Amino acid sequence: MTTRTRDTRTTDTSIRGPVLASLYTGLILTVLSVAFVFVDRASSGLLAAHLKESYPSYGPTRIEEAVTLWTTVLTIVGALGVVGWILAIWATRRGFRWAGWLMATLFAVGTALGLYLLTVRDTSGDTGLPTALGVIGLLPSAAGLAAVLLTWRSRKSVTRGMPA
Repeated sequence: MTTRTRDTRTTDTSIRGPVLASLYTGLILTVLSVAFVFVDRASSGLLAAHLKESYPSYGPTRIEEAVTLWTTVLTIVGALGVVGWILAIWATRRGFRWAGWLMATLFAVGTALGLYLLTVRDTSGDTGLPTALGVIGLLPSAAGLAAVLLTWRSRKSVTRGMPA
């Protein structure tokens, strides 16, 4: 008696190159956006200046604590994003049919989280992050959108004209 296993891999390899390019771009943009947080902390101090403006009564120690907290949060979010990109790249390279669903889910969660971090108001009534830093954090979502659109467009064209 033989046991049959369901093949969960797709045979459509024509779109994998552009999708993988989008996924690798998103991975690079994620790493760069996290690196920007550390570069900002070491140089221009955009985040620190934003916090000083939002909380004029805070002294240097409290500002530094807030900058450290934001740096930690953004680093953790970025690290989770890197894991997501690597998982999506792996699933796409292996040709799993569920890779499109994974990408769409990761895109939705990542974009929602990025928009939240961009727009969240803190106790001062101002946004927690400076707008420039929040927008930089959303850049990887553009690559994610491209990957999702390429994946779903290819699925639609493959199934067009096929009986249901």
